[in-house]
Amino acid sequence: MKIKLFSLLLATITLFSCSSGSSSANGGTNGISGAWFYIADTQDYYKIPDFWNQIPLNDVNVLYIGPAGIQDNNKFGLYNSESTGALSNRFQWLIAKAKEANPAIKIIISQWWGNGQGKWGMPLDTLKSETDINEYAQSVANFIEYYQTYENGKYAIDGFDIDYESNNVIERFPILANRIHETLQQLSNKYHKQFYFTISPADIEYLTMPSLAQVDYINMQSYAGGLDITPESYFALGVSANKILYGICPETNCETPTTEEALATYYQYRMAGIHLWRLNSDNYKYEIAVQQQIYTALNP
Repeated sequence: MKIKLFSLLLATITLFSCSSGSSSANGGTNGISGAWFYIADTQDYYKIPDFWNQIPLNDVNVLYIGPAGIQDNNKFGLYNSESTGALSNRFQWLIAKAKEANPAIKIIISQWWGNGQGKWGMPLDTLKSETDINEYAQSVANFIEYYQTYENGKYAIDGFDIDYESNNVIERFPILANRIHETLQQLSNKYHKQFYFTISPADIEYLTMPSLAQVDYINMQSYAGGLDITPESYFALGVSANKILYGICPETNCETPTTEEALATYYQYRMAGIHLWRLNSDNYKYEIAVQQQIYTALNP
């Protein structure tokens, strides 16, 4: 069983990095250059903000999209109401744009935290029982499978993320992690395609060694509220450096490592890559420049 698990993790790391290519200083394939796109700053979801068209996505290996959340009956999905319209409109627009810019891009949808009622849905602390968790985990798989086949896979995505902070930090996380892993593995077997489970923690409460063994990648929030959490915190939980992406946040007024510091940490620990929060704030021109700099460094 241990040999099979090691082989699966090794295959997962190779697949997630496959859009990067040749060897580099992190000790294997080129680093993963990830970036985030937040699609609910305004709540007229049938309108695409004009400046989004100016944001290039060709320098992104993995695109994380949020916010998604819990809807009615513990179902994971994208918000829709008469007052806002369907958030899926922006989601699908962004996926089409990303795949046109970079056909090899991986796309991950993220379960958000906070108060999303009337905007994107509800966080994980809405789940009050193991039955709720089972229903939710299956709905995540159902969501991904829907887009795998909808319009011949035009908007197909590659996995699921949990923005692990605040009211997404739940005592039952180990149960949830196990169920998410199981449902995504079933999808992977069905479609002969790897579907990834990632988490993006600003908190490590309730994260255990067995639960993190179910996760393919960790996106460190090494900025803002997660600044005090170090790579060693994850090493102590059995996570290897080649499953960790270091974080950087060029958004306005976000306390963050500099680009140079983020790259130095990536090289020091031989990490999987670097992820950037985010590409589409009011500081987007600078965010684009930082993303391009990181991508170039990780994909020489």
